[in-house]
Amino acid sequence: MSVGTLRRRDHPVFGVALTISSYADMTPARARDVARAFDAHPGLRPVKVGGDPARIAVRPSMEAVVEKAGLPVEWLTERRKSSDVSTCEFGQFNLFSGRGGFIGSCDDGQWEFSLLPHQVEHSWNADTVHEPGALEDLAGLFEDLALAMDASYGYVVSNDPQRRPQDLHSDPQTALRGVFWLTYFGTALKTFRPELTALPGAYALPGAGVLIRSGADPWGADSRPGSPLDTAVRELFSPSAFEWARPNEFLPSVQHHLNASPGTEVMPWVGWLAERSEQQTQRAHASAARRLRKALDARPVALELGEDATEWSSSFDRSEWKRFAAMLRRELRGDFAGPIGRAALAVIARAPQEDEDAVILDTDIGVVQLAWFIDDPNTIDIYLWGPPALHEISDTYLRG
Repeated sequence: MSVGTLRRRDHPVFGVALTISSYADMTPARARDVARAFDAHPGLRPVKVGGDPARIAVRPSMEAVVEKAGLPVEWLTERRKSSDVSTCEFGQFNLFSGRGGFIGSCDDGQWEFSLLPHQVEHSWNADTVHEPGALEDLAGLFEDLALAMDASYGYVVSNDPQRRPQDLHSDPQTALRGVFWLTYFGTALKTFRPELTALPGAYALPGAGVLIRSGADPWGADSRPGSPLDTAVRELFSPSAFEWARPNEFLPSVQHHLNASPGTEVMPWVGWLAERSEQQTQRAHASAARRLRKALDARPVALELGEDATEWSSSFDRSEWKRFAAMLRRELRGDFAGPIGRAALAVIARAPQEDEDAVILDTDIGVVQLAWFIDDPNTIDIYLWGPPALHEISDTYLRG
C-alpha cells in the first residue's frame, strides 16, 4: 500500500487506505455487487487488476471484469503506477466462493482449519484524495462496499504512519484495530456491543451494521489513535479486543459473523478435503493397478476356468464389500491371499465409477474369476466364476 504525501504550508498531508472484510456467503451475484460499488465511484476505481503485476484492464466496468473472471477473485489492483512509490495507488481483492478462504494445519493426521474473510483493500495518494469531492466519494464507496459485502469490519485511515496500522488487517475474529476516519462495525459486532450506535458520528446502515465517521477528513484530531472516540470504543470492547488472538474471546466468534449473514454453512475446506481425498484415491488406484499388472506378468502359466465353473453375483456397498473380500481371502487362500489377490482387492477398493475389469485367481478350491463393475460411488457389483464350492461359500456368507 502507498504512503503518498502532499505538502501544503510545509505540513505533510497523507493519502488514505481502505480495508474491509466480510464472512458473508460470496456468490457470483454478490461479487458483482462488490464490483458495482467501485463502478459507482469511477474516480476511485482501479484501472487494472490481476496477478503481480496487474495486467487486466478494467473495461468496460469492474462488474464486467468480475463477471468474466468468476469466483474466486484473488487480484492485486492498480489505479496509478509510478517510479515514485509515494504516488502509486494499489490494492487487492480477495473474494472467495462461499464463506471465505482458509488456512489449515495437520497434526497426527487430524486437520484443523481457520476461516479467513473476504477482503478488499485499496490506497489512494494525497493528490487523489485532495481533488474536489474525493473524500465524500470515498465515504460513499466505503458505505457501498459495506452493504455489498455484508461486511463484518473495516475502516478508512490516513496513510500517516502515526495513524495507520502497520498492516491493513481487518479480520474481526482476531483483533480490532481502532477507530479511524471511517470505521464500520458489522451486524455481529453491533449485536455484541449495541452501544456503538450511540457514539458520536455513528449511524446504523439499513439492515446492516454501524458506520462511525470521526470527522470531516482523515487527518483531523478525532481520527488519531487515542482520541476520545477511539478510547471510548476500546473501553466498550475491552483493550484485549485490540490485541491479536485466534480466537479472540473478547470479540464475536466466526460463528456469530456467519449467523449474522445467512447463507451456506458449508465451510470452504470441505471441498478441498474432498478433492484431496479424491486425488489420493486416484494415486492409490493407479499404484494398485501397477502392482496387479506386475504380479500377473510374473505368473508362469495362464489359468483357465474349469468346465464346472458357473457364475455367482451380488452388489455390495463399500463397507460390506470389505467384509466379503476378507472372507474370500480366508476361505479361498491361494492367489487371493498373495500379491495378485491383495493388488486386485486394492484396485477394486479404489476404483472410480464405471470402472470394470476382471482377474483370474488360483485358489485352494480351484481357478476362480473375480470381476467387478463400479455402479455408483458407493456400490460395487461383483461377479464370481468358479466351481460349485464357490457358490456355497458365497451364499453361506449372505445368509449370515
